Amino acid sequence: MPLEWFAHAGAITDFAGFGFCAGILILGYWIVRHPVLFWEQFNPCLKPYGSLTLALGRAIGSLWAFGAAFGCVITFGDGVRAIFEHHWVG
Repeated sequence: MPLEWFAHAGAITDFAGFGFCAGILILGYWIVRHPVLFWEQFNPCLKPYGSLTLALGRAIGSLWAFGAAFGCVITFGDGVRAIFEHHWVG
């Protein structure tokens, strides 16, 4: 296989990771905005309207969104770096 293929595959993989992180970011934002629906969907035995439960749901959503935002920045930047490195080195 030619070396160009590996450079494009690395960039494609990085952008696929970016898409995955963006999906987690959207899910985390949804959890922050709708913690009651989150608890009803994933743990129906828990009382979704308690103040502790709502705070915990918002904390989970915030952590997911915060971590995914960093993941989006890192994977997008790495994909752009892979494209530029391929054009500058090759």
